[in-house]
Amino acid sequence: IFERRHGDCKDKALLLCALLGEVGVEAQPVLIFADDRRSRDDLTLPLVQHFNHCIAYLPEQDGVPAQFLDGTATWHPPTTTPSMDQGAQVVVIGKGKADVRQVPWVTPANNGDALDFSIALDGATGGATVNYRNAPRGNAAVPLRIALGTEVARRKENVERMVLPLFGEATVQQIDANDPMKLDQPVELRVAIDLPRLGQRTSDEWQLPSKFGDDPILGLDAEPTRQHPLLLGIPTEDRQVLRYQIPPGLQPTELPPVAEQQSPFGSFSVRWRRDGQQLIVERTVTIAKERVEPNDYSAFRDFVAALRTADSRRIVLRSTEARR
Repeated sequence: IFERRHGDCKDKALLLCALLGEVGVEAQPVLIFADDRRSRDDLTLPLVQHFNHCIAYLPEQDGVPAQFLDGTATWHPPTTTPSMDQGAQVVVIGKGKADVRQVPWVTPANNGDALDFSIALDGATGGATVNYRNAPRGNAAVPLRIALGTEVARRKENVERMVLPLFGEATVQQIDANDPMKLDQPVELRVAIDLPRLGQRTSDEWQLPSKFGDDPILGLDAEPTRQHPLLLGIPTEDRQVLRYQIPPGLQPTELPPVAEQQSPFGSFSVRWRRDGQQLIVERTVTIAKERVEPNDYSAFRDFVAALRTADSRRIVLRSTEARR
């Protein structure tokens, strides 16, 4: 495997265990069913179809906690377990026996997007200049590393494909990012964007959005009822902050009240506030569970509906001339 530089997941797991063994680190191969939307694994019967992947397990040793490593996870730091592995009931093979263990789930605080938008509004044109910053954590950082590190010559095109759906018509002026291949360091993307128009503008009023982009969770409540659990994927905590710079000649009307909700499967908070000449919207959505049971689905639909309502609220700027 090492000489040919070629192998599948089983080959990479065995090679990883052998290489770690050469430096005195104990590691054992692991049979696992990889799945991003995980159901409950039942290993009661010994069936081949229980497994479709192979990774490695490092028992606790030399004061270092036990952990799972996936040799196929090219863009993951060693501390970030791929989402398809998390929560799985697995079989660890070693020392003449097989042990059943569970791969731990990530905590929401250690996984999610962190988006920050500094928005300089142009009162004359109805457009804006946006400084966009994305500093994702955990598994959420992997797609960004791939977008930045794959086909570097086409980085601008990849970034445009990622950020333009947030705004519609827009022009990317500048891109700045740290090295996505340095897996021991956080990845961060910063983009300067010109928008010819933003929100809805009339002669004396400007309505502005409270968030950018689509939240996947808002598309999970389409069915009125469920007979089976709704699988949400790994826990996550997404944060988005909008900072509007109020232009001369405009003032905000009354801001929406705080919208927040707690539930067994997660929580959200959307807050609007003014800080000098800035209007700030802070939105945090936490999904703490990997699944919603059928009996809880009605409450989940109410949760999503409340979040959708909060996201639909708009900031309204009114001309000071119109007030007079």
